[in-house]
Amino acid sequence: MVSTTNARLAAGHDRIVILAPMPEGYGQIPGAAADAETLAAQADVCLIAPDEQSVAAIGPNPYDPTRRKAAAQAGRAQADAVVDKIATLWDTPLRP
Repeated sequence: MVSTTNARLAAGHDRIVILAPMPEGYGQIPGAAADAETLAAQADVCLIAPDEQSVAAIGPNPYDPTRRKAAAQAGRAQADAVVDKIATLWDTPLRP
């Protein structure tokens, strides 16, 4: 594993969206922000990590199945908040 997201595998593309449900690095393994910074030298990059509401919905154990519904709902709400940010990579709206 090169990083927590392995987003560096997208190197060579012009536009990259990194969805990082667990964005922090671990020990010597860099996190999503490090990947985004590296990739941004050659591409337009949008890093999406859980917002405050999503983190709260996920809770302390991201593998807890009892929190799936709340986490999914928070993720959908966050998607509505970041869709325009992602769309800037293509200079076109993603909403109908």
